[in-house]
Amino acid sequence: MSIGKNQEVVKVILECKKDIWKNQELFELVEEYFENSLQTLDFCTALDKCLKRARDSQLFIMVALQQFEEESEAGGNRYVKTLEGLKNFKASGDPFTEEFFQIFQSVYRQQILMLEKLKFRKNKLDKKLKYIHAWRKVSIGSMGKWIDSLWKNYENALKGQKELISTMQVVVTLL
Repeated sequence: MSIGKNQEVVKVILECKKDIWKNQELFELVEEYFENSLQTLDFCTALDKCLKRARDSQLFIMVALQQFEEESEAGGNRYVKTLEGLKNFKASGDPFTEEFFQIFQSVYRQQILMLEKLKFRKNKLDKKLKYIHAWRKVSIGSMGKWIDSLWKNYENALKGQKELISTMQVVVTLL
């Protein structure tokens, strides 16, 4: 998991927190993003365990090979220690457990769903921004300046949301 990118998302969220709390849809999206991040950390922990098991299994093979060389040099023909090392390797089993693959599939599905939600939200924001640009061009007179400033504030809030969504998309894609 890209910790630096995740910190970037947190920074953007904190900068836009007022806008996020005001917008229930965006707030729920941010909550889901953090929940997915926690589940991704669980996946990383499971992956770490599997990799340690793979490393331990590799050690059984290395010991068996060393025993084979020693027993070969000694002129032995039964290779008892070599067979013992190979049995230990076999007994250690597949380092990537069924639980690991279940967690992987779950996180994968969640990331795909999150990407779809982020894409949908970003498209929605793009449409709103396009709409704002069209309306800002029509503002006329002194009343037009006031209306233009309101549109500008709204546009800035939408741009902040879009920046947040884009940053979350990058992180989810990297995971």
